[in-house]
Amino acid sequence: MEVDKRLKECVVVSAYRSPSGKIPGKLNSVDEIGLLARIFRSVSAAGPAQEALAGCSFPLEKDNLCRKAVLAAGLPAQTNAATISKTCASSDEALRIGCERIWLGTSRSVLVGGIEKISNSPHVLQVMKQNVKRQIHGQILCRKEAFAHLQENDMAYLAERLAWQHGITRKQQDSFTIQSIQKALGAQRKGWFQREIVEIACGEEGENRLARDELLEWNRTQSDIRQATPMFLRDGTLTQYNAAPVCDCAAGVLLMERQTALAQGLIPLAIVRSVVSWSTDRLGECMQECVAKLLQTNGLHRRDVELYEINESFAAQALCVIHALELDLDRVN
Repeated sequence: MEVDKRLKECVVVSAYRSPSGKIPGKLNSVDEIGLLARIFRSVSAAGPAQEALAGCSFPLEKDNLCRKAVLAAGLPAQTNAATISKTCASSDEALRIGCERIWLGTSRSVLVGGIEKISNSPHVLQVMKQNVKRQIHGQILCRKEAFAHLQENDMAYLAERLAWQHGITRKQQDSFTIQSIQKALGAQRKGWFQREIVEIACGEEGENRLARDELLEWNRTQSDIRQATPMFLRDGTLTQYNAAPVCDCAAGVLLMERQTALAQGLIPLAIVRSVVSWSTDRLGECMQECVAKLLQTNGLHRRDVELYEINESFAAQALCVIHALELDLDRVN
């Protein structure tokens, strides 16, 4: 959506997230409603929200997870709430809807959240177990077999096809993975993540606390990464390391109309200028189309943007976008 100058301005006034939890990990004992509610309480401390939206790809709670999290957080019962499901882009879709409501003036403040509790998802865990079992027994497909019946939700195979089509080598993917981990560890050492992380009580009686990303405690040496066997295709390039690990995590932001925020004495953390939702028949290649459209819409050249956040579900996917847009790796993530 291109934002007309006559529309309201949308700003972010508060943003927090939980630590990322391993599977299985400390957050396994925390239910998804409670985890999202904890984030909602922290984010909404900045000011009241007229409505709430939450994205979740694999919700365990089938009866409006967002609504139950709002009530569990102690927020007003009259807060309008809805849960959005769009597989990988659920929370992005929730954010887009929230921004559009601010721009159009139908809301002055919107609480937006994202939540995944993979450690408690029967569907995701079953898929993971099946993949591991096939790998152990040498039953994973080869490229020709997988590509012949490629479906829109076959994320790993889509990433394998992108790597094959665009000549992205295993070595390039592993090097990107190592660099990405080093960036994250460097940010953690400098304390950058602590400003955004909310400590979560966990354990049977809430006797434990998690305040750091468990995934960054996972020791992955460069040798481990480079020597790992393919995970999804016998003749593929994706491994357990250059494909992002699944995790338990929740995040949230409070969007406000700019003048409303200033009237409450709030200093905006960011201004949302525009958003784009894009579909293409070239599966797996929507992201570079979105970025290109955003740059065009806002009259920007790619060099005008200081930092890019590119989805890293798979190193191959990220590299495909980076190469297509000719981005400098030092300005990404």
